[in-house]
Amino acid sequence: WSSMEFAMYIPPTGLMGGLLTRGVTITHTDDAENLLKLSAETMPAMNGVDEGGIKFRTTFESGADEIAGTEVAKYSVNMIFPPEMMQQAQGMMMMFGGSGPRGFMLAGKGAVISTMGTDKKLVEKTLGNLAGDGGDRLGTNPLVTSIAKQLPKDRVAEGYIAVGDIMRMIVPMAAMFLGPNMQIEIPDELPPIGFAMTMDKGEAGSTTFVPMQLIQSVHDIVQTLSAAAAPT
Repeated sequence: WSSMEFAMYIPPTGLMGGLLTRGVTITHTDDAENLLKLSAETMPAMNGVDEGGIKFRTTFESGADEIAGTEVAKYSVNMIFPPEMMQQAQGMMMMFGGSGPRGFMLAGKGAVISTMGTDKKLVEKTLGNLAGDGGDRLGTNPLVTSIAKQLPKDRVAEGYIAVGDIMRMIVPMAAMFLGPNMQIEIPDELPPIGFAMTMDKGEAGSTTFVPMQLIQSVHDIVQTLSAAAAPT
């Protein structure tokens, strides 16, 4: 494979349904079919493995469904924890809404697509983007491109965290404990945090860029929450 893209989105059910249940990984390759075949062979081989008391139950079903005219496979990885590891099992439930990840895998145009979760619309949009007719690729989003311009041009990897989306999920939950009339406004167009990795003569470097607009918004929200929580 030549490169990889990964995006994680806020799931419709919020934190309660599993934080990592709406994501997609795109692995660019000249041999998508064989890479998908490799996953079809290796994932079932994990089934029944017992590692450190954790039992793995894995499945891979080729041709399980069809999305936007493309045949897709379904996979699942379940981890069964022993009684003394119930804390880890609860953490797995918070992340995946169950005992492990599950989703779709398929070969697209010059890439293998793998999802976390079974959101068919996410697969359709990803296929459209690979075909060049999606129109809303992450790299063309004005909020993302404005931050990308602040990162090193010679970066070998980059990522973005949409803090605004995270706040829209968490802040209302916090506000509920501070009174029914608590109103907190979060701007619609908040730029993300950007980070990048560079390589030079075998050494890795990192850069993080936090836009002032985001800093100011977070500051204002924290001030509002702190004032509401202060004893009267």
